[in-house]
Amino acid sequence: MRDVIMDRSLDLWKHIGAVRRGAVLVVVLVCLAVAAAMFVVLVKLAATGRQSMQTQCWRMQAQWLAESGLERAAARLAADAEYTNETWTIAAEELGGDAAGVVRIRAEAVADQPNRRLVSVEADYPDDPQHRVRCNKQIVVDVHRTIGGTL
Repeated sequence: MRDVIMDRSLDLWKHIGAVRRGAVLVVVLVCLAVAAAMFVVLVKLAATGRQSMQTQCWRMQAQWLAESGLERAAARLAADAEYTNETWTIAAEELGGDAAGVVRIRAEAVADQPNRRLVSVEADYPDDPQHRVRCNKQIVVDVHRTIGGTL
């Protein structure tokens, strides 16, 4: 009888040990799942931060390209009052980066003001149909027409 009680006692301890090991395994698996979820969230945050920084850099480059487009149009109008429009493509090498930019310039006469032009620019950086930043700017430029070589 004593051997039977001892056998049952050992079986009970083996069962309790198995349950504990099973519980520990469940706790470990839950901890691994939580750690994996945290890792995924951190990776997504890093990717989002990188994309945000890249977009900000593109926005600054597009703004500078738009400003350059306005200056280019003003210079062209100073040289030729009949200047009307242009698409200016800037190679990546000229920008010192890995992407090209494009600036569309339009100069229109201002109603009832023959010596003024409304200059509109639209700058895209990078020059990509889907992934880009666009900046639009406008100014009014005074144009001095020459008659017979004099102002």
